[in-house]
Amino acid sequence: MLLNEKDLADRVTYGSLLGCSLSLTLTNIAIAHPGVLVVLVRDTQFATKFENELKFFLAKNLNDIPVLTFPDWETLPYD
Repeated sequence: MLLNEKDLADRVTYGSLLGCSLSLTLTNIAIAHPGVLVVLVRDTQFATKFENELKFFLAKNLNDIPVLTFPDWETLPYD
């Protein structure tokens, strides 16, 4: 899919999101933009932490947006 100039002008970039600021930012994005939001994370520990933070911020905003976590399959390269 090719992006036109309008799509590029509407793009927003976030940087240096430390601590739970990533979760807070994605909570605000999920509230502002209805639809599916998919987030890929590096490992299960971070996914669990991130899920808990998202649920906390969503509850503070009184939203019923579901947070679904899909566990990894722990597929190793030599399996």
